[in-house]
Amino acid sequence: MLQLHDPSGHAAIDLTFFDRENASKHYCRRTNYRVQTLKATALVDIESQASLDVHCMTEKMHDTQLGWQVACHNAADLTSLAADKGLYWMQLREKLRKEDVKPLIKRRIFYPSTTCITRGSMGLATGKDRCVRPSSRRSSARTATPCLRENAVPRIS
Repeated sequence: MLQLHDPSGHAAIDLTFFDRENASKHYCRRTNYRVQTLKATALVDIESQASLDVHCMTEKMHDTQLGWQVACHNAADLTSLAADKGLYWMQLREKLRKEDVKPLIKRRIFYPSTTCITRGSMGLATGKDRCVRPSSRRSSARTATPCLRENAVPRIS
């Protein structure tokens, strides 16, 4: 049964993949159809939990461009748009602001190339971690210098 909802203006967007390898193999062979994954984007109203827009595609478009395409169709009805870190793109945030939509997208933080390995994953029962830091900017992970420290949070210098 289809019901129409008045949008609240606050929406969330999410992207996911569906594997189509097992679905209708006979049809895929007969028509020479080679799609194996389907990318689905859903725009959901936060208050009523109603789906405002669903977009499906088989091309390899980046999540941010696809997010803008879905948000653009519904920009007149939105006051805020929530999304996860996968949709963080500064141009997307600027485009949403131009349409008077407040972007609620968590910023993606890029850490320096520090690899931390917990001792629990290595089978040791201590609270210390082994952290491998490069000794210089041009060195690789093979020539990195190991150090012991209490927590596994990488430092930003």
